[in-house]
Amino acid sequence: MQRISTDVELKLALNQLQEQSNWNKHHIKDEFHLLMDNLKPINIVKQTLSDLVSSSEVKESLSDLIIGATTGVIAKNIFVGETHNPISKISGMLIEMLVAKNVTNNAEQIKSIGSSIWNKLTNRLN
Repeated sequence: MQRISTDVELKLALNQLQEQSNWNKHHIKDEFHLLMDNLKPINIVKQTLSDLVSSSEVKESLSDLIIGATTGVIAKNIFVGETHNPISKISGMLIEMLVAKNVTNNAEQIKSIGSSIWNKLTNRLN
């Protein structure tokens, strides 16, 4: 900073420092409010979910899980159907879990086979 030698220069320097101080206070308040807003639990959850949804690995895993669960439910309904027998219900749940697990674990291979079958069917129709 330059050397101040007159009253006018002193007043001007004080005004500049006061303006800088006011700007700093305003800026710090804004940053504090932004930080507090980002630290709210709901915003943390929203941001985490947003990051998860944008991740391609999570999308792939979620689609595999949905395909597996759906296939398990369909298999249960095919093999057991609607029953009131407790043993049949338990065996239906076991069938559902086993099919869902196997389909989820082999989802990439199943998608590949399904895609090739689909391509062959559509090529025959054209």
